[in-house]
Amino acid sequence: MARIFLGFLIILLIAPFTPQIPGCIAAHRSKSGKVVDVETGKGLPNALVISSARFVSDPVFFGPSGNMVLYNVIVRTDAEGRFSIPSTWSDLYIATPGTHPRITWVVTVFEPGYAVVGDEKAWLYMDDYGMPSFLPRSTARTPELSTADQWLGNLGIIRMFKPTLTLKQAASYYSTVKGTSNPYFDSTRPDDVAIRKKGYDLLAPWVCSEDPDSDLDYSTAMSVYGFSLDPIGKIELRKKLDPGNVGKELYDRPKYKAGTMCRIITNGTGVP
Repeated sequence: MARIFLGFLIILLIAPFTPQIPGCIAAHRSKSGKVVDVETGKGLPNALVISSARFVSDPVFFGPSGNMVLYNVIVRTDAEGRFSIPSTWSDLYIATPGTHPRITWVVTVFEPGYAVVGDEKAWLYMDDYGMPSFLPRSTARTPELSTADQWLGNLGIIRMFKPTLTLKQAASYYSTVKGTSNPYFDSTRPDDVAIRKKGYDLLAPWVCSEDPDSDLDYSTAMSVYGFSLDPIGKIELRKKLDPGNVGKELYDRPKYKAGTMCRIITNGTGVP
C-alpha cells in the first residue's frame, strides 16, 4: 500500500510538468538544416542563422506573466548552406506548474539582400508611424515540424529569396531580425559584430546615397542607427550632429535628415 501511495504521489508531483517536456526537448536539443536560395536552388553560404528560445507563462490569478530569454545562439552556414545548432541543455529552465508554462523557440536567418520565405507581412503592412504591423514570421513562430523531425532536430530547408524593398522596409526588416538574438546595443560578441557589419554594408551606402536633405522617419532612422559600426561613439556623435532630435520618441514624429544619419553611422565621415 505504501508503494502504491508513493507512486501516486510521484505522479501527482510530475504530472503538472509533463506538458513542458516535448517543447523543452525540441527547444534545447541540437538542430540542423540548410539555407537555400529559392531562385538558384543552391545553398546560401556564410549566412547567419539565429536560434532563440523563451520561457513564457500566464499569471496565476493576478500578477505579471513570465517571459524569460533562455538562449540566443548564432551559427554560420557552410559552403553548401548547411548549419548545425548545438544543444542548449545548460540553459534548461523548468517552471512551476499552474501557470500554463511553455517554451517557444524560433530559427531565422540574417542575410541582408535576402529574406526568409513567409516573412513578407513584416514589410508589406506598416502603420502611420512607420512601424510594422506584423513581426517576420520566422522571428515569431516556432517552426512547424513533423513529430519525427522535431525529436530528431531536423529543421529541413529554410528558403530564402531576394525581395524588392524600400529603404524603410529594409531597415525595419533587418533590424527586427537582428533583434531576435537580443543583442546588447554595444555587444562585442563576434557574431553580433558580424550582424552589425552585414547590416551596415547594406544600409550605410543606401542612406548615404539619398538626398542629404530628405527626411527619414523615426523607425527608419533608428533601425539604421542600430547598425552603426561604433555603437558607443554614435551616441555622442548624434548629440553633436542632431541635438534637436535627441530624446525624442516615436510618437513625437521626429524627422531625421538622411545626410545627418549618414554621418552619424559612418563615424562622422559621411563615407560608408
